[in-house]
Amino acid sequence: TFVCNQAWSSHMFAKEIIGVANATSAGWGNLGGGITNIFMSALWNGFKTVTDSETAWRVSFIIPATIVLICSLATLLIADDCPK
Repeated sequence: TFVCNQAWSSHMFAKEIIGVANATSAGWGNLGGGITNIFMSALWNGFKTVTDSETAWRVSFIIPATIVLICSLATLLIADDCPK
């Protein structure tokens, strides 16, 4: 997601503020990676209480995949990605 984020913000912001925009989006992207690490471990531990370890790991990917799908659809339908 980091590379996609940097490419998108490079196209969306004016050259006068692109450095600040890229730095800010990079920081948020790195924060998201850390939170995802914690979130996936918590999901796995939760699912591990009701199923075996391998199945719990596989099932724990359903929730993030759903979140990504919803965010992708929202971006596609709502975002104004045409700079004016």
